[in-house]
Amino acid sequence: MALALLFVASAAAAFAQGANGAVAQRITTASGVRVRERPDTNTDELARLQVGVVVDELERSQDKAKVGASEDYWYLVAAPGGVKG
Repeated sequence: MALALLFVASAAAAFAQGANGAVAQRITTASGVRVRERPDTNTDELARLQVGVVVDELERSQDKAKVGASEDYWYLVAAPGGVKG
């Protein structure tokens, strides 16, 4: 099973995971957001998401990473169409 992570610099929280176990969701705020196999810009790209796509947040990295001028967490997400990354 391929896992990929989404760099949150281009995603915004829709709502936080609550005590009732609801899954947190994020909405992409840029076009062409890359879903990758692993939390590294040199890994395979599994998909590109357009602006406004809602994804389920499954995990968040413990540490922030710098990609270009942005520094934020990597997120493991489930995107529409069954893509996880």
